[in-house]
Amino acid sequence: MISAQDDQTVAEMLSIFRNPQVIVTHQNCYVKTLQKQFSLQRKTICHQTAYLKKVPLPVPKTGAVIRPLDETCLPFVLKHYTHAEDNEPYVLGRLKSGAMFGAYIENRLAGFIGTHAEGAMGMLEVLPEFRRQGVAAVLETFLVNRFLSEGRIPFAQIIAGNEASLKLHEKLNFSVTDLTLCWLS
Repeated sequence: MISAQDDQTVAEMLSIFRNPQVIVTHQNCYVKTLQKQFSLQRKTICHQTAYLKKVPLPVPKTGAVIRPLDETCLPFVLKHYTHAEDNEPYVLGRLKSGAMFGAYIENRLAGFIGTHAEGAMGMLEVLPEFRRQGVAAVLETFLVNRFLSEGRIPFAQIIAGNEASLKLHEKLNFSVTDLTLCWLS
Protein backbone atom coordinates (compact mmCIF):
# COMPACT_ATOMS: atom_id res chain seq x y z
CA MET A 1 0.00 0.00 0.00
CA ILE A 2 1.44 3.34 -0.93
CA SER A 3 0.45 6.90 -0.24
CA ALA A 4 2.53 9.99 -0.85
CA GLN A 5 2.13 13.73 -1.04
CA ASP A 6 4.46 14.38 -3.95
CA ASP A 7 6.07 12.82 -7.02
CA GLN A 8 9.55 12.74 -5.47
CA THR A 9 8.35 10.63 -2.54
CA VAL A 10 6.56 8.25 -4.90
CA ALA A 11 9.74 7.89 -7.00
CA GLU A 12 11.76 7.09 -3.85
CA MET A 13 9.23 4.52 -2.70
CA LEU A 14 9.01 2.86 -6.10
CA SER A 15 12.78 2.54 -6.32
CA ILE A 16 12.77 0.01 -3.47
CA PHE A 17 9.96 -2.21 -4.84
CA ARG A 18 10.94 -5.44 -6.56
CA ASN A 19 8.21 -6.99 -8.71
CA PRO A 20 5.16 -6.34 -6.51
CA GLN A 21 2.14 -8.47 -7.34
CA VAL A 22 -0.35 -6.03 -5.84
CA ILE A 23 -0.18 -2.29 -5.11
CA VAL A 24 -2.90 -0.22 -3.47
CA THR A 25 -2.88 3.56 -3.71
CA HIS A 26 -5.17 6.35 -2.56
CA GLN A 27 -3.82 8.76 -5.15
CA ASN A 28 -5.27 8.00 -8.57
CA CYS A 29 -2.73 10.36 -10.15
CA TYR A 30 -0.06 7.66 -9.66
CA VAL A 31 -2.03 4.76 -11.16
CA LYS A 32 -0.70 5.02 -14.73
CA THR A 33 2.90 5.31 -13.49
CA LEU A 34 2.47 2.24 -11.28
CA GLN A 35 0.80 0.23 -14.02
CA LYS A 36 3.55 1.05 -16.50
CA GLN A 37 6.50 0.53 -14.17
CA PHE A 38 5.32 -2.81 -12.80
CA SER A 39 3.16 -4.13 -15.69
CA LEU A 40 0.06 -4.21 -13.51
CA GLN A 41 -2.92 -4.45 -15.86
CA ARG A 42 -5.85 -5.12 -13.54
CA LYS A 43 -7.27 -1.99 -11.89
CA THR A 44 -10.05 -2.05 -9.30
CA ILE A 45 -11.41 1.21 -7.87
CA CYS A 46 -12.95 0.90 -4.38
CA HIS A 47 -14.70 2.99 -1.76
CA GLN A 48 -13.32 2.71 1.77
CA THR A 49 -15.84 2.11 4.57
CA ALA A 50 -15.38 1.60 8.30
CA TYR A 51 -17.59 0.92 11.29
CA LEU A 52 -16.23 3.45 13.80
CA LYS A 53 -18.57 2.78 16.70
CA LYS A 54 -17.52 0.67 19.68
CA VAL A 55 -20.98 -0.80 20.24
CA PRO A 56 -21.73 -4.16 18.60
CA LEU A 57 -24.52 -4.25 16.04
CA PRO A 58 -27.82 -5.91 16.94
CA VAL A 59 -28.17 -9.25 15.16
CA PRO A 60 -31.05 -9.23 12.65
CA LYS A 61 -33.64 -11.98 13.06
CA THR A 62 -33.52 -14.12 9.94
CA GLY A 63 -33.24 -17.72 11.04
CA ALA A 64 -29.74 -17.89 9.56
CA VAL A 65 -27.05 -19.74 11.47
CA ILE A 66 -23.46 -18.58 10.97
CA ARG A 67 -20.74 -21.23 10.85
CA PRO A 68 -17.07 -21.20 9.86
CA LEU A 69 -16.28 -22.47 6.37
CA ASP A 70 -13.31 -24.69 5.59
CA GLU A 71 -11.52 -25.91 2.47
CA THR A 72 -14.29 -28.44 1.75
CA CYS A 73 -16.41 -25.41 0.78
CA LEU A 74 -13.96 -24.31 -1.93
CA PRO A 75 -16.05 -25.56 -4.90
CA PHE A 76 -19.15 -23.81 -3.55
CA VAL A 77 -17.34 -20.53 -2.93
CA LEU A 78 -15.63 -20.59 -6.33
CA LYS A 79 -18.96 -21.26 -8.03
CA HIS A 80 -20.75 -18.38 -6.30
CA TYR A 81 -18.10 -15.77 -5.50
CA THR A 82 -18.37 -12.95 -8.03
CA HIS A 83 -14.62 -12.27 -7.96
CA ALA A 84 -13.37 -15.87 -7.98
CA GLU A 85 -11.81 -15.68 -11.46
CA ASP A 86 -8.25 -17.04 -11.26
CA ASN A 87 -8.37 -16.54 -7.47
CA GLU A 88 -8.62 -20.19 -6.41
CA PRO A 89 -5.33 -20.20 -4.41
CA TYR A 90 -6.35 -17.00 -2.64
CA VAL A 91 -9.85 -18.28 -1.78
CA LEU A 92 -8.40 -21.59 -0.59
CA GLY A 93 -5.97 -19.72 1.65
CA ARG A 94 -8.78 -17.66 3.17
CA LEU A 95 -10.77 -20.84 3.84
CA LYS A 96 -7.79 -22.64 5.40
CA SER A 97 -7.01 -19.65 7.62
CA GLY A 98 -10.49 -19.71 9.17
CA ALA A 99 -11.32 -16.31 7.68
CA MET A 100 -14.60 -17.26 6.00
CA PHE A 101 -18.07 -17.83 7.39
CA GLY A 102 -21.33 -19.07 5.93
CA ALA A 103 -24.96 -18.31 6.65
CA TYR A 104 -27.05 -21.46 6.70
CA ILE A 105 -30.83 -21.43 6.38
CA GLU A 106 -32.47 -24.79 7.03
CA ASN A 107 -29.02 -26.40 6.65
CA ARG A 108 -28.50 -24.87 3.18
CA LEU A 109 -25.56 -22.53 2.61
CA ALA A 110 -27.29 -19.26 1.67
CA GLY A 111 -24.26 -16.97 1.52
CA PHE A 112 -20.80 -16.29 2.86
CA ILE A 113 -18.42 -13.55 3.97
CA GLY A 114 -14.73 -13.41 4.73
CA THR A 115 -11.78 -11.38 5.82
CA HIS A 116 -9.23 -10.52 3.16
CA ALA A 117 -5.51 -11.08 3.74
CA GLU A 118 -4.94 -7.37 4.46
CA GLY A 119 -7.70 -7.39 7.09
CA ALA A 120 -10.67 -5.94 5.21
CA MET A 121 -14.13 -7.47 5.43
CA GLY A 122 -15.36 -8.74 2.08
CA MET A 123 -16.05 -11.67 -0.17
CA LEU A 124 -19.73 -11.21 0.64
CA GLU A 125 -22.07 -13.23 -1.55
CA VAL A 126 -25.68 -14.26 -1.06
CA LEU A 127 -27.23 -16.82 -3.39
CA PRO A 128 -30.03 -15.33 -5.52
CA GLU A 129 -32.81 -17.39 -3.90
CA PHE A 130 -31.85 -16.02 -0.46
CA ARG A 131 -31.51 -12.34 -1.38
CA ARG A 132 -33.75 -9.71 0.18
CA GLN A 133 -34.14 -11.85 3.30
CA GLY A 134 -31.53 -10.10 5.46
CA VAL A 135 -28.77 -12.68 4.91
CA ALA A 136 -26.19 -10.09 3.85
CA ALA A 137 -26.97 -7.98 6.93
CA VAL A 138 -26.62 -11.02 9.21
CA LEU A 139 -23.25 -11.91 7.68
CA GLU A 140 -21.96 -8.32 7.88
CA THR A 141 -23.24 -7.96 11.45
CA PHE A 142 -21.55 -11.20 12.46
CA LEU A 143 -18.19 -10.09 11.08
CA VAL A 144 -18.46 -6.55 12.48
CA ASN A 145 -19.17 -7.93 15.95
CA ARG A 146 -16.34 -10.44 15.63
CA PHE A 147 -13.89 -7.66 14.69
CA LEU A 148 -15.08 -5.54 17.63
CA SER A 149 -14.67 -8.46 20.06
CA GLU A 150 -11.08 -8.81 18.82
CA GLY A 151 -10.41 -5.08 19.34
CA ARG A 152 -10.25 -4.43 15.59
CA ILE A 153 -11.93 -1.75 13.51
CA PRO A 154 -14.28 -3.33 10.97
CA PHE A 155 -13.57 -1.96 7.50
CA ALA A 156 -14.31 -2.88 3.93
CA GLN A 157 -13.38 -1.78 0.45
CA ILE A 158 -16.37 -1.79 -1.87
CA ILE A 159 -15.83 -1.96 -5.60
CA ALA A 160 -17.07 1.19 -7.30
CA GLY A 161 -20.50 0.59 -8.77
CA ASN A 162 -21.58 -1.95 -6.15
CA GLU A 163 -24.49 0.15 -4.93
CA ALA A 164 -26.14 -2.72 -3.02
CA SER A 165 -23.04 -3.16 -0.86
CA LEU A 166 -22.68 0.58 -0.29
CA LYS A 167 -26.33 0.79 0.81
CA LEU A 168 -25.87 -2.16 3.16
CA HIS A 169 -22.83 -0.54 4.78
CA GLU A 170 -24.66 2.77 5.17
CA LYS A 171 -27.65 0.93 6.70
CA LEU A 172 -25.28 -0.67 9.23
CA ASN A 173 -23.85 2.77 10.13
CA PHE A 174 -20.49 2.41 8.42
CA SER A 175 -18.72 5.62 7.51
CA VAL A 176 -18.03 5.84 3.78
CA THR A 177 -15.22 8.07 2.55
CA ASP A 178 -15.58 10.34 -0.44
CA LEU A 179 -12.14 9.27 -1.62
CA THR A 180 -11.49 6.07 -3.51
CA LEU A 181 -8.51 3.77 -3.53
CA CYS A 182 -7.14 1.73 -6.41
CA TRP A 183 -5.98 -1.89 -6.31
CA LEU A 184 -3.51 -2.77 -9.08
CA SER A 185 -2.49 -6.31 -9.91
